[in-house]
Amino acid sequence: MPQMSPMFWSVLYIIFIMILIMITMKLYFTKNSLPYYKTFYFFDSSLKWMW
Repeated sequence: MPQMSPMFWSVLYIIFIMILIMITMKLYFTKNSLPYYKTFYFFDSSLKWMW
C-alpha cells in the first residue's frame, strides 16, 4: 500500500472537522434561528466549492 502524503491527511482532517462543526451547529441551533441558517449555508457553500 502506498504511503499517503501528510498534506493529504491534513486536508482530510480539516474536512472532517468542518463536517463535525456542521453537525453540532445543526444540533445546537433550532431551525427557526437565523444564526443556524447563516452558519449552515456558509459551510454548505464552502463544502460545495471544495468538491
